[in-house]
This record gives sequence, C-alpha cells and structure tokens, in this order.
Amino acid sequence: SEVFSITNSKQGIWISKRFGIYYFDGLKWQAYDINGFINKPTLGNRYYLGKIISTDRNMISGFKYKVYFEVDLTTKQFTFKEFDSEIVSSLNIANYTWIATKNGLYKFDDFELKNNEFKHILGDKDIKCIEFFDRRLFVSTNNSGVYVIKNDSIEQVLYEGNQIENANFSKSNEFIWIYSTTGTFKMKIGESKIDRLHAFE
Repeated sequence: SEVFSITNSKQGIWISKRFGIYYFDGLKWQAYDINGFINKPTLGNRYYLGKIISTDRNMISGFKYKVYFEVDLTTKQFTFKEFDSEIVSSLNIANYTWIATKNGLYKFDDFELKNNEFKHILGDKDIKCIEFFDRRLFVSTNNSGVYVIKNDSIEQVLYEGNQIENANFSKSNEFIWIYSTTGTFKMKIGESKIDRLHAFE
C-alpha cells in the first residue's frame, strides 16, 4: 500500500502508511497499530511521521489529519491529542513539541506527560510548513508570509518591506535557503539579514 513518509533513526527505518506506522531494524518489521489506539476512523487513514530534531526520549511521533500522537518505544505508552484543524507538520525539539496546523502553531512542554498547557501562536495563519535551523523555528504560511521564532519572540521575514509567500526551507553549511513564489532567498547562519538570488547568480 501507499507510503506517506519515511524517517531514519539510529536503530532503523520508520515508515508511515494508511493504517499505521512500521519499523524495520535491518532484520524484521514491526507494526504499530495506531488506528487501534486512536479509534477515530472518521479522521481519515493517512499517517505521517513527525520530525524529531533532538530528544532524550526513545520515541516516535506523527499525525493523522487532526490527531497528533506519540509512542514511547521504551514503555509502549501511547499519547495523542485531537486538534480543531488539520495538522500539516510536527517537530520534537528537546522537551518542546511544535504542531503546525491550518489554524496556527501550537507549542507544548512535555507533551508525553499529557500536559494540556500550550501556547497557540500565529492563530490566524494557515501554516504551510515548519523547520528548525540555527536554533530558530522557521514558519511558512499560505499567503501570509514567513516568520522566525526564537525564545518565543516572533519576527516576520521581509525583503525590501515585502512579505515572502508560500515558502519552503532548506539548510546548507553556510546558509538557510528560502524558496518561495516570490523568489529564492538566503540567510547566513547566525544572522538575520536576507538576500535575494537573481537569475544566473
């Protein structure tokens, strides 16, 4: 059946499919029946894996439409939360969990402890994608610009006073790259100045 996302861990490979997530350690496959935990068939059947940037926990995370989930692979504890709008991405960074939705960003501390306290950020924005580079969270929205979040401070990224639309991000050794419908831009690691690339540069 269809595969929707793939991620590597130190021990093996994780993939997400229509009815759950699967782990391959190089010798055998193990299936995790997420449907059995969530038991919400009306919320679709496509699973996506979240991005784990850094964490001391032996865990995997992901989302299915409006449901975000985590599985602690040591204790087999399963935790999930349903949101009001569709989830498009998630990031686990140390003790923080960022969840991007069609109705803003959510930031949780210690999600695995079922802590229901969270910060709702950019709540009026339709989030396109999020990435964590250079100790900063880069946020792209659909038709509402690009933002950078560091230590809960939010700054919109502008070029010559104009917002950057519908962007994706990547990182090289020296630069953070922003590819958008309004052009291609680069930001040097450790700096906030943004430059636009011109044809044949």
